[in-house]
Amino acid sequence: MDLTEPTPRFLAVLAIEVVLYLAGIATLIAWGKQRRKTDGAAPRADIGTLNLALSDLLLAAFTVVVGALLLQSAVGGLAQVIPSALSPEAWTVAQGCGFQLGLLSGALLGHRLAAVSSRDRVTSPSRSPLTTPQACAAGGLLFLASLPLVLLAALAWKTTLRAAGLPTDQQDMVDLVRNANAPSLLALIAVLAVVLAPVAEELVFRAGLFRYLRTRVPRAVALAAPALLFAALHANLVAFAPLAVFGVLLALAYEQSGRLIVPVIAHALFNLHTLALVLSGVDL
Repeated sequence: MDLTEPTPRFLAVLAIEVVLYLAGIATLIAWGKQRRKTDGAAPRADIGTLNLALSDLLLAAFTVVVGALLLQSAVGGLAQVIPSALSPEAWTVAQGCGFQLGLLSGALLGHRLAAVSSRDRVTSPSRSPLTTPQACAAGGLLFLASLPLVLLAALAWKTTLRAAGLPTDQQDMVDLVRNANAPSLLALIAVLAVVLAPVAEELVFRAGLFRYLRTRVPRAVALAAPALLFAALHANLVAFAPLAVFGVLLALAYEQSGRLIVPVIAHALFNLHTLALVLSGVDL
């Protein structure tokens, strides 16, 4: 983070950040101690297995991609027909919402089509020992624990990019948030980042692709492949490595908790944290 000027608001944000990162480090230490007590054998919940043929998986992937692109294109078409209905910035965010809604609808439809095609050979996960409040708390702890790890990955990755002479521009959405001056636009961005994106992307990458791969390929590949695709989806070079690290952490948490709500909550808090930092004037 690059400090701008030490205004009272900035100092308050900085203090909150220090508390969050210290809490994240404490969470990692506590998890490490717990893991040593169990001799490194972290218990894993049963998240079920997607017993699909490759053709069924490709069918599901096709519906996800087509759903996302079609709905995004539909919103883009509306922007051409009635451009004055929203500001150019709002239309950009609306297209992002369309993409995520299409991703979500495509994932749900793809799962259903694959289940029917494979004659319901989708094995549902057994009931997790975590209650919903416990799962939400676990999502909050995962968010805290991810902060120092993602920060280290971001610093190392940005240093590597600069050494290689590659661009380190931020995502377009960051600039859009930084320059937004309408409450309605910020509300739309918040819905996209904190609600739609976490639900849609966790359904696709963790509940879908990760569950499919984890019983078919080496575990490292099952963890890495969805995380790399998840990072690539954001189409920003500087964010690629830290998002890939975050994607692996989300998959690990899903596997150990057995509840998809855990990575969804962590993902939502992570995006909310980024949004709050940008609005506070901190340059990420």
